[in-house]
Amino acid sequence: KIESFGVTFFGTGCNMPTKLRNVAGILIHLKEGYVVFDAGEGFVGQLYRRFGRENGEEVIKKLLFVFTSHSHGDHVFGLHQLLETHQQLTKRRIPILADQQIIDDLKSRGDFNVDYKNREEENYELNENGCEIILNSFPVEHLEGSHGCVLTIENKWRIAYSGDHSVVKDDFVEKVGNCDLLIHEASFSDDMENEALDRNHSTIGQAIDAGKKLSAKFIALTHFSARYK
Repeated sequence: KIESFGVTFFGTGCNMPTKLRNVAGILIHLKEGYVVFDAGEGFVGQLYRRFGRENGEEVIKKLLFVFTSHSHGDHVFGLHQLLETHQQLTKRRIPILADQQIIDDLKSRGDFNVDYKNREEENYELNENGCEIILNSFPVEHLEGSHGCVLTIENKWRIAYSGDHSVVKDDFVEKVGNCDLLIHEASFSDDMENEALDRNHSTIGQAIDAGKKLSAKFIALTHFSARYK
């Protein structure tokens, strides 16, 4: 039973799956359903592995919406399978919050029974059986179209998600303000600050420092380079 929210990570790596770690995939558990932040390669398989097929299908049927941070494959290559599976399991339409590049790609692949929301142009609000959810999305410094977001649940809890970005190049911290949980990429160790800067990524220390500035009660580090075991 979910009283506030829960989070399951189906992958905490970046670039490509490894023997030890899958790529990006985050499931937010809410009272009335589920929200996905990025669905990298193997998302549905990891969902079934964690919860079993029957329970996994129940999760997919109860999806409220999907947010994509940017168009890199390790964040979207599992999206098509997720939407195809959802379409097979239920006729209920769900919103996809993405940039126009991702929207155009999905539209070219068929009708997934979804409503497309360009997150460059609008935020998203949902009231599901009295559970109010607000998703505020804003640009971050990574590649064109990259966004971070804040999910506000019942005006009580705030989850901030960085997506991929350079925390020293953009105003992510200022845009978030404060949060209960910060989910932040930490692609590189602290001895690789220059490489992180060049590639528009963040280090472990920079991610933790962002959490401190946001007064985050919890910080979840994710998106580790495959160079780290």
